[in-house]
Amino acid sequence: MDHHTEVCAGKIYALQQNYQKSLGGIPVSLRLELLKKLQRLIETNRSKLQNAVNNDLGKSDAEFSISEFTPVIHEINQAKKKIFRWTKPIKAKRSLIYFATKGYIRYEPKGAVLIISPWNFPLNLTLAPLVSAIAAGNSVTIKPSELSPATSGVMAEIINNNFDPHLIYVLTGGAEIAIELQKQPYNHVFFTGSPAIGRKVMKAASEHLASVTLELGGKSPVIIDRGTDIEDAAAKVAAGKFLNCGQTCIAPDYILVHKSDEDNFLKAITAALKKSYYRGTIPVRQNPDYARIINKRHFHRLDSLLNEAIADGALLVTGGERDEESLFFEPTVLSRINMQSAIMTDEIFGPVLPVLTYEDESEVIDIILGRPKPLSLYIFSKREHITARYINRISSGNICINEVLIQFLHPNLPFGGINTSGIGNSHGYYGFKAFSHERAVVKQPLWFSLSRLLSPPFSPFVKRLIHITEKYL
Repeated sequence: MDHHTEVCAGKIYALQQNYQKSLGGIPVSLRLELLKKLQRLIETNRSKLQNAVNNDLGKSDAEFSISEFTPVIHEINQAKKKIFRWTKPIKAKRSLIYFATKGYIRYEPKGAVLIISPWNFPLNLTLAPLVSAIAAGNSVTIKPSELSPATSGVMAEIINNNFDPHLIYVLTGGAEIAIELQKQPYNHVFFTGSPAIGRKVMKAASEHLASVTLELGGKSPVIIDRGTDIEDAAAKVAAGKFLNCGQTCIAPDYILVHKSDEDNFLKAITAALKKSYYRGTIPVRQNPDYARIINKRHFHRLDSLLNEAIADGALLVTGGERDEESLFFEPTVLSRINMQSAIMTDEIFGPVLPVLTYEDESEVIDIILGRPKPLSLYIFSKREHITARYINRISSGNICINEVLIQFLHPNLPFGGINTSGIGNSHGYYGFKAFSHERAVVKQPLWFSLSRLLSPPFSPFVKRLIHITEKYL
């Protein structure tokens, strides 16, 4: 371990933890000012951030706005608007035995917190948790991904040059930085990434009994019911799957379509892809609206998944072209999938879409339940009873019906996984809660003592009171 890395990580943690202890959390008025300042800096440096994301992932200006910039600004605006409501103590209802007491919940900062963010949405998935952490009153250390160095560098420059390090600080670098930071006893760790790394993060946090929020992933299935508008479903799936070149944790991972609708669906999604990415005689690799694979390691991983699937009998419906030098990977659709192929056991996290068929709803349920609980479940159906059956039988982090991806952006719903797809929630009020300690406070008036009343020796009156309590509590 590099000595400078060790000292730097420890120094930042100590600075932030000591500040939190001296103040008992950042005052709400200062939190609001920090949020306003962060928004000004993001808006002022929009072009610089946009160019950085484009350099890292090849995202177009429109995709940057939709998936990176606008969601962060929305998070800030919501936090600014509701921060005083969120931080207000919540009164607890009185019960029979506590008739004389007052109880309430205080939302307090957890203290010094650590955010470890990913490369696939490097701005959004770094700054949105930061907004929640600030709103909750914490001091924040950020470790952005080394796989998106341009964006990580610009964020570090903007934040470190404009915020006091005891409030917010960005540490860039490789995995050694993340490892050293996790040795520090942060009060909460917010991680976004793969389940494999999530396990390591949780193990490291357990050494300090620190709480965690883990935003992971998994194989998010799309169920297309009989009687569904196939063209509509295919167009929506194409939009959601191939956004950011398929490198999205909630992207549709595989399709389950009724056997009688398979041909129509394959034709419809091929047409939808041509409409979106193939413009006349211009090849898709020259389309500025189509992103790129993050690096050669992930390119080779996807290349291997595709080659193995085809070797195992999968049929290439459309796509398949790729170029290692430019990290281009064409939108690709497969059918006739071998269920034992790695493409059906590993999260794809790229622009390859397997299409499976089923004959009845029980088969759909068995296929999905045979895999770890997914982050998202997508259902396209006009039949309410079928939708209800899938919702009741299949566990997932979240559900989206007759659409894809939009559950992530809903301002008033929690976003998170379950088990291997994640722990805890984020976004809006739920992100604020993730970075807050819900502290119970009970106040007893001096004229009454419940503990003394229930202490030996027990008089007949007290015994009668206990009996009443047992009966009516």
